[in-house]
Amino acid sequence: QQARRRRSESPTHNSGTRLKEMERVPRRGSGGGCGLDDMSSGVSIRLDPFALPLKVVGLKRAIAGLTKEKSCSPWSCLSHIKELAANMFDIMDADGSGFIDRSEATRFQSWVTPGCPMFTVDIWLFDEDGDRRLNRAELLSFVRKSYSGFGKKQFLAQMTLVVQILTVLVDGEATDEFADLRTGTGCVIAACEERGIMRHQLHTILEHVSRRCGPESWTDTGDSSPTRGAKLTPRSINLYQLVDWVVKPATE
Repeated sequence: QQARRRRSESPTHNSGTRLKEMERVPRRGSGGGCGLDDMSSGVSIRLDPFALPLKVVGLKRAIAGLTKEKSCSPWSCLSHIKELAANMFDIMDADGSGFIDRSEATRFQSWVTPGCPMFTVDIWLFDEDGDRRLNRAELLSFVRKSYSGFGKKQFLAQMTLVVQILTVLVDGEATDEFADLRTGTGCVIAACEERGIMRHQLHTILEHVSRRCGPESWTDTGDSSPTRGAKLTPRSINLYQLVDWVVKPATE
């Protein structure tokens, strides 16, 4: 944990990408809820512009899985709730210490309230060991309690808004992890049999996968895949996994 903390305090992050200080002073809306421009009252935020988008993608994937689950029972949806809580923890744990301290929790709450009532409660009631910080199990307890209290529909609506807010918080240019793939003007080929890929385009995709797969710890996320959860490598990744990690995030 000390080594991770030292790396997070370094002027460069894991991949050598320089962290960026971003100030956002959002406009307050006239309504009573929290829109995308009503995220905070001028809070100074420090984000890794390359790591956060990936974590948001993971959060979106967990929300999508929970949405597809037909049952509303907390037990039936437990795996999706755990995945959602894990991604939320990674977003809130800004310094990568493995714990969420009060400053990190307060900052996150300032972004997403009052539009998300689940984050207006005192989350420190879930600090079971009394060490004034939240671990993964304690945040999971908070998320499960919120799901049971608000119900599936309201819970998903609030988490969807959280994703929208986090997306806005990151500078648009910095979030383009796929700039190396967008090298042309694009085209539309209606007939499937006439579509293809050029050799240099394939090499570009392979370079993109090699650059991100290992450092970002890609795993198989397919719901019906027999290797779900397995760690991916540039040599082992298949088309279905490429769609989850590259095609869909790059084209939505």
